[in-house]
Amino acid sequence: MTEFKSPSPHTRPSQSLNRVDVPFASSVLHPTDFSAASGRAFADALAIAVLSNAPLDILHTGPSFAEDWERFPAVRKTLERWSLLPPDSPRSAVLERLGVAVTK
Repeated sequence: MTEFKSPSPHTRPSQSLNRVDVPFASSVLHPTDFSAASGRAFADALAIAVLSNAPLDILHTGPSFAEDWERFPAVRKTLERWSLLPPDSPRSAVLERLGVAVTK
């Protein structure tokens, strides 16, 4: 099994981010309250979804919504920073290129 190191949402993950032969997750749920810890958990959830070709569901779990959502790391921008998608990729690239369906 490939070594897994949790990436930061703001930096590129190590080269150990390789898909595994047998998925270790059939789906990933990331509950978020938009805190700093939640941002780190987002990176973990996204990396697991990519490694497993699993759907990623992002669920807001806090009192506020609209103003906080814009501060949260974006899926495509994070994948672009990790060099898993080219810059300015369309929304469809996450599913088409990486096999990850994202629901917010």
